[in-house]
Amino acid sequence: MAENERLVHENAELHARLDESRNARPNVHNNNVTVNVLAYGQEPLPSMEEVLAILKPPENSVAKYIELKHFRRVETANLRIRNKRSRTMQVVEEDASKRLRWTEKDRKKQMVEANLAQSVAFGGEFCT
Repeated sequence: MAENERLVHENAELHARLDESRNARPNVHNNNVTVNVLAYGQEPLPSMEEVLAILKPPENSVAKYIELKHFRRVETANLRIRNKRSRTMQVVEEDASKRLRWTEKDRKKQMVEANLAQSVAFGGEFCT
């Protein structure tokens, strides 16, 4: 009989500890964050002072211009390179139904030529 009472008491204690651990679980809050990414080519251009500052050391100016234009804010992060060895990259563009979609583009043409032309045009304004 004493053994039975001890087991009942132990069982009640285990149930109490189980309830306590269930109640002690942390509350999980899901915070949804919406980021509106701009389509490629719609991002704001850097200021003239910023462009002048990156043109001073010319060997890294194109890379710095791309970083300044596409990665300084969350909403301008509209390009990505999924594989470093690939010749393509992905950019956010509007499709026919005006939805933003990731599309594959030629990496050299899209990154270097388009941004180099903009940075040279920007620098040309200062030279005249």
